[in-house]
Amino acid sequence: MKYKKFIKITIILLICLKFNTLDAKEAIVYIDMNNIMSNSLVGKAFSSKLLTYKKKNSEKLNKVFKGLKSDEKTLIAQKNVLEKSEFKKKYDALQLRYKEYSESIQKLQRDINNKSIKSQAFILEKLTPILSEYAKDNSINLILNKKNIIIGKSDLDITEYIMKSLNNKIKDIKLKD
Repeated sequence: MKYKKFIKITIILLICLKFNTLDAKEAIVYIDMNNIMSNSLVGKAFSSKLLTYKKKNSEKLNKVFKGLKSDEKTLIAQKNVLEKSEFKKKYDALQLRYKEYSESIQKLQRDINNKSIKSQAFILEKLTPILSEYAKDNSINLILNKKNIIIGKSDLDITEYIMKSLNNKIKDIKLKD
């Protein structure tokens, strides 16, 4: 987090310093990266696959949870019938299963986050040459992310053009299980 903050501050300072020495010839545009990540074909494909992955795993975890709750009710019903040592043994085993269930949920969340990070990196990897080519062809000196811009002319927004180029280049993404 500190590293990201440092980079943002550095970029802002560099931009401010650069704006002081801008010539009228220098071109600056911006792009809405959130829009690209969520509305491009590859972004939509990733979101759809991630949602399917979440649902599939959530259903499995829900079945496990229902089984745990059922076993817990059974154990509570048998509390007065079982010996204390036997009850404790079954209770400890049930607690271990709850712990494993909790760890499975955490593992799923980490896995989803990792898939999201890898997919965004993949999209950025494909997007970088498109942006470089656009900047070179149109003599653009600086491309900014829209979320870092307070106000700007709408004709400086190149999101739609870049999204079309990205959609032509890549349409789908594979999620690795």
